[in-house]
Amino acid sequence: MRYMVCVDGSKHAHKAFELAYSLHHLGDDFIYLLTVAGEKSKEESIKIILDYERECKDRGVKYEAILVEGKADARDAILHMSQKYHADMLVVGTRGLSSIRKMVIGSVSSYCVANSTCDVLVAK
Repeated sequence: MRYMVCVDGSKHAHKAFELAYSLHHLGDDFIYLLTVAGEKSKEESIKIILDYERECKDRGVKYEAILVEGKADARDAILHMSQKYHADMLVVGTRGLSSIRKMVIGSVSSYCVANSTCDVLVAK
């Protein structure tokens, strides 16, 4: 199984990582760590990736880190990368936006659930 976990340094993203880790099988499964820089600096995004790489190495997880730079729309970048890398499951966190804010700007996790070609697991 190929899990793609979206990590952005938030506690919700860390929950998503832990959930993917709990589901994966050592030796057989693969975890893609995906960070979309967006509003973050390249340095900040690299630090996030390096922290999760260290966790994967410490736990013996087979992984690959992916950094999408630029001002890409995170929603579209996540779906594009999940297709490009043939992810079997996309694992994302939720930020718990208020219902009014969610109506106005939407949410990355909701967008992924509605538009992904693979299964999506949302960590709360």
